[in-house]
Amino acid sequence: MSAAVKIRISTLVSVTMTVGLHLAWGDAMASAPTPHELPWWLLAALFYVAEVLVVHVQLGREAQSVSLTEIPLVIGLFFLGPQALVLAQALGTATALAVRGRYSPMTLLYTLSYRALGTTIAALAFHSLASGASPVRPPAWAAAAAAALLSAVVCSVAATHALAVRGIAPPSSAWAEMLGLGMLSTLANTTVGLAEATLPRL
Repeated sequence: MSAAVKIRISTLVSVTMTVGLHLAWGDAMASAPTPHELPWWLLAALFYVAEVLVVHVQLGREAQSVSLTEIPLVIGLFFLGPQALVLAQALGTATALAVRGRYSPMTLLYTLSYRALGTTIAALAFHSLASGASPVRPPAWAAAAAAALLSAVVCSVAATHALAVRGIAPPSSAWAEMLGLGMLSTLANTTVGLAEATLPRL
């Protein structure tokens, strides 16, 4: 089976899982209270900026790119329902990646599909764990951090899978370093996102 076919299948799997999660739990997540609504298009703009402003970190001989996308993700968990959050993330990310112009249509679709899956899982985890907790209380913060970490893991595994099917997967030691850096950056970005989401409510 060729790499292109594997990517197409992986894209279909991600889309199917995302749609299935929304059909199964979307109503329950949408019913969760969001005291202060945020226009979805504004969050889409934040996702665009976060995708464009990539930070490059040197790890030994390798340079790793660190995204800031967890910042708008965490803000969206507090201010938007899951469908609006996925829409904002997809539009902002798609626009940023299209502007870069370095991705084939299939790669772009695959990237958007696993990002949407990661965001959906994050929304489900957040609303399940927070369970009505006040946004300015530690239980909601912990739920947001766990949700962001889950999304980061999904995206990291999916990105590594895309490299593997093309025969360019990094060695396990390098993957462990990238995963560790990703977790650290996710926690840092989550802290910033929590500050933006909760300080106005204090």
